[in-house]
Amino acid sequence: MRMEQLQRLTDLLYGGPLMVLLLGTGLYFTVRTGVVQLRGLPKGVRTLRQGGNLRAMLISTGARVGTGNVAGVAAALAIGGPGAVFWMWVTALVGAASSFAESVLAQRYRQRGGSGCYGGAAFYIQQGMGSRTLGVLFTLALIGCFGGAMNALQAYQLQSTLRPYGIPPLVVALGLTVLTALCIQRDGVGRWSEILVPTMAVGYLLMTLGVMALCRRQVPAMLGEIFRDAFAPDSLAGGLAGGTMSIGIRRGLFTNEAGMGSASQAAAAAEARHPADQGMAQVLSVFIDTLLLCSATAFMLLLSGVPAAGHSDIGWAQAAVSAVLGRWAVHGMTAAVLCFSFTSILGGYYYTASASLFLSGSPWLRRLMQAICLLTVFFGSLAQAELVWQLTDLAMAVMVVLNLAALWYLRREVVDSLRQW
Repeated sequence: MRMEQLQRLTDLLYGGPLMVLLLGTGLYFTVRTGVVQLRGLPKGVRTLRQGGNLRAMLISTGARVGTGNVAGVAAALAIGGPGAVFWMWVTALVGAASSFAESVLAQRYRQRGGSGCYGGAAFYIQQGMGSRTLGVLFTLALIGCFGGAMNALQAYQLQSTLRPYGIPPLVVALGLTVLTALCIQRDGVGRWSEILVPTMAVGYLLMTLGVMALCRRQVPAMLGEIFRDAFAPDSLAGGLAGGTMSIGIRRGLFTNEAGMGSASQAAAAAEARHPADQGMAQVLSVFIDTLLLCSATAFMLLLSGVPAAGHSDIGWAQAAVSAVLGRWAVHGMTAAVLCFSFTSILGGYYYTASASLFLSGSPWLRRLMQAICLLTVFFGSLAQAELVWQLTDLAMAVMVVLNLAALWYLRREVVDSLRQW
């Protein structure tokens, strides 16, 4: 399939069917649960005292918080304009209800093994819908997405971030592959997520808050521009053809994964007192990712006054922070992107390793998942950006369709769990 054909296919999927399915499912669960993603937040925060809930949230946040929070937002603004930010917010607010639903189901249908609990969307697809075939198809799509395309994209963005420092791509590819191997061989995904996720999130927010403080007079005008552009006639007309709405929703999905079913792998492993506890933990993860970190990136880019033209996605963010805070801030941005990329790669491996248990618990399959992860990290560091973006979008689309079909089929179980909670 040629690049142009792949582009047309993903634009067709995200421009119409997926947009309706994503927003429609999120709206259904928002109404049916009485806006649980907002109403249950205080209780959800309290449930993080349970160690299992906190670790699962940090692992899923580590997978969500990646270069999509920088490069993905920059790409959305460059292609869709400021209004794309609004549609990313909509995707997060509405999609958080879908994330709650899939996490509740992951808890209800999880399995217990020698090393603890495991499960995810494939398990509630098979047991709840009664289809092993669809469960296998979802698992293969997830492995292709996170073990393949998405990890390759994170590796590419990490390599491109280091390009201005004169480090050869091959050296970055080898170093990143070795570092990833050391972490996954020693099962250090959860440990590294607990250290890096809070550190990188706080550090990145402080840097972007510095930009906002220095440009505070432009904040009202920037917010007005976001809302005007989101509802401009040409933006809405282009929503079904790769326009502002479509781009915002597509990049929102890429960064927060709400409705994809991927975070259900981490949710199933948590030792929660009630399925809804873990559902709210995953809602918090979506909000941290999109409403907090993606918004911080968008505000920084729009307030800096640096145009997107002539810059790569990461390059635009580096130029923006440098223009406002000074040249030294480029190094802070680089460090943030490196952490974002690395924790996303670890989270992607965790998802693929967990999902592979649906196919077989054999040790050789786990080793195969490790090999796939390491190969995609290596070759992704050297790949073409456009090809990796298109493959990632296509793999996400398959996961979304299968996962949301299961959420609709099992919707009463989600509501019943919430009532018990």
